[in-house]
Amino acid sequence: MRNGRGRAIADPAGCVDGNLLTVTTHQPRWLRVAQFPPLRLAVFGTVMFYLLGYSNNFLGKAAGNPLLQIAVVIGWSAVGFAVYIGLVRLIERRPVTELALPGMGRELGIGLLLGAGLYTACILVLMALGIYAIDGLNPVSYLLPAIVVPLSSAIFEELLFRGVLFRIVEEWLGSWISLVVSSLVFGLVHLMNPAATLLGALFISVEAGVLLAAAYMLTRRLWMSMGFHFAWNFTQSGVFSGIVSGSDAAPGLIRPVIDGPTLLTGGTFGVEASVIAFLLCTTTGVILLVLAVRRGHIVPRFGCSKAGAPGTLTPRSAIATPRSGTAGYNRRCSWATRLPTLGGSPSGTPAPSTDPGNPHPRMEKQ
Repeated sequence: MRNGRGRAIADPAGCVDGNLLTVTTHQPRWLRVAQFPPLRLAVFGTVMFYLLGYSNNFLGKAAGNPLLQIAVVIGWSAVGFAVYIGLVRLIERRPVTELALPGMGRELGIGLLLGAGLYTACILVLMALGIYAIDGLNPVSYLLPAIVVPLSSAIFEELLFRGVLFRIVEEWLGSWISLVVSSLVFGLVHLMNPAATLLGALFISVEAGVLLAAAYMLTRRLWMSMGFHFAWNFTQSGVFSGIVSGSDAAPGLIRPVIDGPTLLTGGTFGVEASVIAFLLCTTTGVILLVLAVRRGHIVPRFGCSKAGAPGTLTPRSAIATPRSGTAGYNRRCSWATRLPTLGGSPSGTPAPSTDPGNPHPRMEKQ
């Protein structure tokens, strides 16, 4: 649809006109208010935080029955995914590309390998230094209850800290500010654990906060970070009988003898508070960040600026998008318009630039 000057204008249905994907900005007042980033962050974050709490409460009631606990985690995870998707569709009015199924298996698998591999590498270094020794093995059945908490944490914490906190702050203030904010918050919440230490929380902010956010920035989906989160925690507690981030210790498959300085072992907080994990995980996170930058998956600071008619915002710059799974989608940049998707065609074609005189981004027809 075009006006008298030949310029594309918003169609009430948000349709494709020629090579322009026009998106209406004439939304109900309540929706514009709900899309305001701080309010959206508060609503989404509160809902997901309470779902995490309810899930943990039910897990506590099922203590001693690992099969029932796994069923509870699966059930509550399904609720968590459904609520998250529902909030995004209702408030942000967009496809939930961060949970897109194409590419899920590959990204989840890479995350699982990274998580298990990095933790195992930490233990191998401790073994080489004579700090960690294997005293024996417990029955394989010890692995079953160790699945529960890592699975719940991987799903709910990634939905909360990367899917909600990092994503919304990034759309609002840009990738680098969001990386700092989400990493600090993620690390500091671990101070609530029984044997938490400030050093351990700060280490997690850097080594895990950066790595998990970088995995999301690289893929623009949550599967890799979920896979890494689960595999690290499960390998730590279920296989090597380690303490997870200052939580209560529980026996795993291996019966270890650990004797060494806290700076290397992490002490009562776990290996996350050791310089070994800090160096390995931070290095991996930086590598993922570099890859994300090279692919153009970075949202500039204050990525949207006011322009055009009242109630519209214009992207400051066109942004490239992931190489698969999100072609043709728009990611909402603020409460009034949509930013070009951080995605692209399956071939990796970058998103076209935006006409400064038109608040609607130019997109190729799909």
